[in-house]
Amino acid sequence: STYILTLVNCEISNNTIVNSWSGISFAFNIGGSCKISNNIITNCSHNGIYKAPGSTVTLTNIYNDILNNSINYNGTLAGIGSISTDPLFADIIAKDFHLKSQYGRWNGISWINDLITSQCIAAGDPTSVNTLSPWGGIIEIGAYGNTPEASNYQLITCPTPICNINITQ
Repeated sequence: STYILTLVNCEISNNTIVNSWSGISFAFNIGGSCKISNNIITNCSHNGIYKAPGSTVTLTNIYNDILNNSINYNGTLAGIGSISTDPLFADIIAKDFHLKSQYGRWNGISWINDLITSQCIAAGDPTSVNTLSPWGGIIEIGAYGNTPEASNYQLITCPTPICNINITQ
């Protein structure tokens, strides 16, 4: 059987894809549009973001960190705000994909401070909703964007992953 998927107002956001065969692929899609934002896609053995020849889906790639894939962008281009830098995961071997931060990162028990800060923190799409993060402000790129476990980009003390602090930049 052959299936044809038409995308209309699709949004793929705040994902972390690491050491996969491929990142986000549009191989058999026709028509429609898709916004791809606030994702980290790294170390995939094929493509980071792939749009197959002949696919007429309109892709908007913005504010992603696409790095060290066999081909980072295949059939599409990096968009505004996109970066290609080491996301500085807490512990990739232990599959802890929280982003390192000098100002605070959730380690599963408490907030700890790292010696370095990921460039993915407060680097997401400024129009994205960021209400769940205790830090407020601009959303973080990756799976923890807009969650209570988003890493901190300013010096603030928060005793739990959920606290009522709202900071705007």
